[in-house]
Amino acid sequence: MRLQEKVKLEDKEVVVKELTVGEIRQGLMRLEKQEEPGMLDMLMEDLPEVFFLLATDLSSEELDKLTQSEIKKIKEVIEKINPFLHKTLKRLAEAGRKMLEKT
Repeated sequence: MRLQEKVKLEDKEVVVKELTVGEIRQGLMRLEKQEEPGMLDMLMEDLPEVFFLLATDLSSEELDKLTQSEIKKIKEVIEKINPFLHKTLKRLAEAGRKMLEKT
């Protein structure tokens, strides 16, 4: 059964869901094709925007209207119910840093 948790914000509720393996693969493929990081990618280096959108019922437009504290609150729930995603992204980032150090 897929985990879900609701995050209450001041004026709305956001549904955060556990991602499937296919959704994680889809997100990684999108990252691979992405030429420049999105705004959320720059704000929170350890959770790319693509996964934030895949794991919530938010649109890009709704995401743009959130405050930093609201994003932080949602991010914590995403990481809580998607622990493998969080660990995978950390490993990929570390591997990328090591590759850059070698060049």
